[in-house]
Amino acid sequence: MYVMCCEVAFAQVMILSDYLQEERVGLVDEFFERFNKRDTIACDSVSIAQRKLDVAKLFDFTMFTSDKDPRIAQAYALIDSVVDNSLTISYDDSDWTAVARCKCSLSGKPVDIDLFLNVEQRGTGMYKWVISSVYGKLFDTAPISNSPMLMIMPDAHETNFMELGEVTANQPENISRFMDKDFGYDNRSVFVYLVHSGKLKIQHVENLEFVFTQVPGWVFSIKYHDRQSSNSGWLISQFVPKPAAGESLVEWYVYGHGKDNRSKSK
Repeated sequence: MYVMCCEVAFAQVMILSDYLQEERVGLVDEFFERFNKRDTIACDSVSIAQRKLDVAKLFDFTMFTSDKDPRIAQAYALIDSVVDNSLTISYDDSDWTAVARCKCSLSGKPVDIDLFLNVEQRGTGMYKWVISSVYGKLFDTAPISNSPMLMIMPDAHETNFMELGEVTANQPENISRFMDKDFGYDNRSVFVYLVHSGKLKIQHVENLEFVFTQVPGWVFSIKYHDRQSSNSGWLISQFVPKPAAGESLVEWYVYGHGKDNRSKSK
């Protein structure tokens, strides 16, 4: 009797394990497949309801505190936008971005940086990931003083610009104040220099999310949730209404709407 009970229990565990494994969205490609899933008769009301259910199952349910959470109504609005616009997403889309939060070392000291990566075509039907933006406190070159007296004096040429040594030795935090008015600062150029010179090394990617801006009226991101639940794997973890206009949608989403407090360099 004991052996029989154990066998039944083991079988139940195996069935549950198989179910959880089947429901888990284990790969980003699987998220794409399930997000794009359609029924044969797209105009049929049952098919439309099933399509909405398929998208709904891709949300991380733990983000909703109760069945009265106001974000549930927003989730329904996002789902409606996907279905009403017959939206599908694809790997080669230009409007999705990987955000890799990296643990790094700068001259041996720990630092954090965010790398934004996008897909770029490299031939017929071939693509690659490329770094499109770089952020982190280490790239912040805003001067700590706005004093109008911070300048290289007009007669400095008469002394072979001796002030240049003082500027770099005593005013390193204000160096951007000594540039011309058309000076443009590019984080990626600094990133390339630091890596090329061996000063900056990426230790590992601590956190990864993918941000999608294709849905009319909405921006959402997916993250990986490793848990023993059918609602696990790559799931929609955050979503917000899309702003009318502004800077890069992905940058706004990651830094501008309160989801993340990490400062970004201007």
